[in-house]
Amino acid sequence: MRIAVIGAGTVGSGVAAAAVKAGHEVALASRHAERAAAVACEVGARAVETAEAAVDDADMVALAVPSLAVANVRDQIRPQVARRIRRRPDQPAGARSVGCPRGHPVGGRGDRDPAAGGPPW
Repeated sequence: MRIAVIGAGTVGSGVAAAAVKAGHEVALASRHAERAAAVACEVGARAVETAEAAVDDADMVALAVPSLAVANVRDQIRPQVARRIRRRPDQPAGARSVGCPRGHPVGGRGDRDPAAGGPPW
């Protein structure tokens, strides 16, 4: 499998090393090209100059960037990723995930106060 790892910090280098060890081809990108090159050399991955180049032929993308950078990286790689997304044959066009149930803490909806009848989490 071809895996793009975007981010060459602690998490990105760990993901890249594990993927290489498992026998996958890894393209590693970072906002600091020299850091990506050093980590790629260390773990046996291939360094690329940009996030777009990393995802261009990837089967899977791992984002290992600070949370504040996720939206920016998402926007950078969107055109390459959008071309590769395949819809399941049984999923109608335009179908979306229903998300978390009402009141689930991850869903962010509903009352979380048990005293008000909401779930205890």
